[in-house]
Amino acid sequence: MDTNLRRGKTITLTPLQIRLLAHVSSGKTRREAAREENYTINYVNKNLTGARRKLGARNMPSCVLLAHKMGILSHPTGPD
Repeated sequence: MDTNLRRGKTITLTPLQIRLLAHVSSGKTRREAAREENYTINYVNKNLTGARRKLGARNMPSCVLLAHKMGILSHPTGPD
């Protein structure tokens, strides 16, 4: 998915990176995400680190927040 960021940069996350960010955003651990996606934990870590670097985030919580703000991840609906 291509997303415009400040200063005219375009950021492209892979579909897997987006799915993994969605898992983390929903509160799953990296190990749980790896199990659900049928990948090793090392492969998941590598992809999440890549997504974090592409977004310019310092840590995973800020990475997830940026992904929400940029529209890469949809905002979860809260309880009614």
